[in-house]
Amino acid sequence: MKFRLSSLHSAACIALLGSSLHAQTWQSIASFPANSTPREYATAVESGGVIWIVGGTPLDGSGNARVHKLYESNGTLTTAALPLEGGALHGGVMLDSLERILVFSGLEGSTEGDDYWWTEADGNNGSFASRSSQAPKTYFALATDEDGLVYSLGGGPGASATAGNQNKARVERYDANANAWTVRAALPTPVADAAACSDGEGHILVIGGYGATGTLTANVARYDVASNTWSDTAIDDLPVALAGASAVLGVDGRVYVIGGTNGTAQNSTWILDAGATSWHAGPSLLTARQHAAAVLGNDQFIYVFGGGTGTNERIATPLCPRVEIDATSLDTFLGEPFGMSITVSGTPPFTYRWRHDGADLYDGVQVGGSLVSGAMTPTLGVLQSSTSDAGAYTCVITNACGSTTSPARTVTLRQTPPLPTTFSSRSLHPAGALNSHANAVDDGIVAGDGLYPDPMYTSLYHPITWDAQRIASDLTPANSVGGSINAMRDGVKAGWFWWPVWTPQGTGYYQHACAWSAADVHADLQPQGWETGTINNTDGVHHVGWAFYDADHSIAVDGVYWASSAPFDYTLLTGGGNFGTSGANMGALDGGRLFGTLFGVTPYDATMWRKPASGPWTTTDIAPATSYGSYIADAQSGLQVGRATMLGVTQAGLWGGTSNSFVRLTPSTATSAEATATRDGVQVGFATVATNTTHAFAWRGTAASALDLHAFAPGGFSTESAADLEIDAFGTVTIVGSGTNTVAGRVEALEWRGNPRALSTEVEQVSVAAGATVNFTLYGGQQHAGKNWTLLAAVSSATGGSSLRQLLVGSSGTGQSAILSQQAGALDALGFASAHVDIPAGAVTSPLNLIAVFYVREPNGTLSLKSNLSVTRLVP
Repeated sequence: MKFRLSSLHSAACIALLGSSLHAQTWQSIASFPANSTPREYATAVESGGVIWIVGGTPLDGSGNARVHKLYESNGTLTTAALPLEGGALHGGVMLDSLERILVFSGLEGSTEGDDYWWTEADGNNGSFASRSSQAPKTYFALATDEDGLVYSLGGGPGASATAGNQNKARVERYDANANAWTVRAALPTPVADAAACSDGEGHILVIGGYGATGTLTANVARYDVASNTWSDTAIDDLPVALAGASAVLGVDGRVYVIGGTNGTAQNSTWILDAGATSWHAGPSLLTARQHAAAVLGNDQFIYVFGGGTGTNERIATPLCPRVEIDATSLDTFLGEPFGMSITVSGTPPFTYRWRHDGADLYDGVQVGGSLVSGAMTPTLGVLQSSTSDAGAYTCVITNACGSTTSPARTVTLRQTPPLPTTFSSRSLHPAGALNSHANAVDDGIVAGDGLYPDPMYTSLYHPITWDAQRIASDLTPANSVGGSINAMRDGVKAGWFWWPVWTPQGTGYYQHACAWSAADVHADLQPQGWETGTINNTDGVHHVGWAFYDADHSIAVDGVYWASSAPFDYTLLTGGGNFGTSGANMGALDGGRLFGTLFGVTPYDATMWRKPASGPWTTTDIAPATSYGSYIADAQSGLQVGRATMLGVTQAGLWGGTSNSFVRLTPSTATSAEATATRDGVQVGFATVATNTTHAFAWRGTAASALDLHAFAPGGFSTESAADLEIDAFGTVTIVGSGTNTVAGRVEALEWRGNPRALSTEVEQVSVAAGATVNFTLYGGQQHAGKNWTLLAAVSSATGGSSLRQLLVGSSGTGQSAILSQQAGALDALGFASAHVDIPAGAVTSPLNLIAVFYVREPNGTLSLKSNLSVTRLVP
């Protein structure tokens, strides 16, 4: 509806830049057909792209006024077939909430004319309820509020008012649905021949006019629709006293007061910015005008017709910038990229300026060494982030309306966990399988698939999980013959299974997207009517993947987002459908944002999907500028990984959420690479380092940090790839994937595990008032597998020194410290073990350090490994 004014503009517009108004100028448009005859006292209303200019002078020989219409699409101005019945002089015309043109005839000679609604086809099309007898018959102002209710405001004899025949403060309101008028609170100051309009913020403004006894006034009265109250002080007076002006609310949220008279017709425009209380001068009219017809067009222009002249003009009222930004906080990792983008609506062109903690940003190297790009675009990228880059980021967007500042986005930067310098590894290949893959790791559990012989289909993949002891379990549903687990988070596994189809020819199977709960309960999540599909990734609640409408004939793949593991709780994010020509593949999700690729662009581009507070999903192309084909496979903590083809080479890529935050991870020794997963600032994937030779790799945000995991693979493996990783509370890095076992002649699921510290704890400080347990992870490396270890732990107020070292090997020292625990065991097949120290309640009465170390010895007692010291603060 025309009257929902608050939806047309934003109160977020702030003070205008000095140059902004210069973009607004009045432009001449088509004159009235008989432009030699001045037009005055007409009213304009807009409906469906047509502006109707109704009533006023000149009158024809029967005393009737012309009606003209202007087509906004082409600027054509024509005369309507039927005139008004009367002139509507000193009355007016309004569009009500039913889209009817209401004609208030005012006085015709010494009597009041008829009030009726007018149509082009029939002219007078019937009466509507009349105002009360106490409502003045002339020079009353008309306005509508945001619900389309029509207001009659003040009125009277106008400039000829006297003490005995004063202008009035009467206010009445018309509801078209009820066809009834009600009396509202009276104006605080009587007025006639004033201008009036809604301010789009729940108020009606009555501006200027003649006071009670005919004196010009600059007063502005504001009516609060909700409370039915008036104020003469909420808005400053106009800078000059005026009557016979026109008031229009622009799309930009400003109120424009146009023309009028202070004894002489004016060419002024006075503007009240959204949310402001004082007026400033706007562009001057091309022609001075009083009692002109003015209206906001559907094309964002304000049109002014006549006003003592036969000419007409218009001015643009650009929509102020309205901004949507990514989530208002970003917690990511030092040294790694981050980016942010804004979505702006309004009237272009726009200019942009990103700010960091209030200071303008510029492209190039920053003080802390990071590299900024896009500082004057909607998309900001920061590479090689430093501690100096933490803080609040805003963007100032400016157009002809003014400037709007986006909500701040606060960036927190954490240290990336260190990568171990050595890993232990093992094959997880389940017995009886022909091939196997480890695709996911979560909370110490591994998931993937195994290829098993099948009597009907020769061989089929089955979904497999490996528990903490790496014992394999087959999760194939009872009515199926196989499937695969592609991803796992918070115990939820996601992938696909073979769904049975019973036909007269026998049982067949379609690949269906599915998930298993943490309790391994299976759910078929295939979109209804789409024959095949899979889930590529999950965050434990939501899932993403793809589906084909027709497995045999579709050439388009549809991206799919599942809001939960409930049946049918999904959204198709592309409309390729059957025999479509484009589509998407969803690969990752992070904090409400989805990632993957959109086909049919170049030929496919890395894409981000976002769901605004209202409206459909939106897409943002975040492919690197020089890429030809890119895809995002995983995302976490504001980082995304995948691949991008550049100059014919597939590059492993790391994104910070925007196209200009892309970082190549391909090792310098590799000819191609791809990143498959990111966790806590560490990435994994694979790279081709020689002809047909692929190695698994790990990174910490840069190509220079690349760690070739082939060096730590089990013996006999020629090629490997990494699919997922996990970093636990002790800093242990677990990477899973697969590799080719040249001895066995098959692909086998693989696991790498390592810790940058031989001895690590899950916390740096612990409260022990009620007692506590401090857990440790011991990592001796695979070369020490099976050897005996001993953990020594003590409490002390010191953290080092010779006396402390003596204490840790058993000396009582000064008696101020005591041995709390001495545990022993054997390292497992990967060189890992766990231990703990129990602190009884009340054992610590002041803050102390729990210091621990472990030793590994050969069977003959020779010391073969001494770990680092681990210090945990104990707080009573």
